[in-house]
Amino acid sequence: MADKNDIPQFVNSDSFMADKNYVKWLSDLKKRFHIAQLKAAVKVNTEMLKFYWSLGEDICEKQKQYKWGANFMKRLSLDLRAEFPQAEGFSWSNLYKIRKWYLFYSSQIEFLYQAVTKLQKVDNATTPMPDLLQFYMSDRERL
Repeated sequence: MADKNDIPQFVNSDSFMADKNYVKWLSDLKKRFHIAQLKAAVKVNTEMLKFYWSLGEDICEKQKQYKWGANFMKRLSLDLRAEFPQAEGFSWSNLYKIRKWYLFYSSQIEFLYQAVTKLQKVDNATTPMPDLLQFYMSDRERL
């Protein structure tokens, strides 16, 4: 037989009279939770963009290095979708777009970096360097 202490205790709104300090704290707690959720989503999106960038770079490099044709991306699509059936974004057309995205923006990075650097000088470095631009530039410097 269950002990009385094992029975869950339910709290209703009459059990605790919320004063203004509790209401203020609860409001702050809700805001902090929402901010944490947003930051997590931004972090995930940033990491996925980094992944897609490196995937586009890999596709371009492998095609050039091994002289693989367009059928390579069709095979890659099949293999990735087989390995990650719940993931979206690995269709042949998406891989093609990722490749095109990388090719276009990789040629624009130096320009963007120079523009942001000049803007930082104008406003005494209060304009932050976007994280992704920092990642791209550091990635480029490694090569």
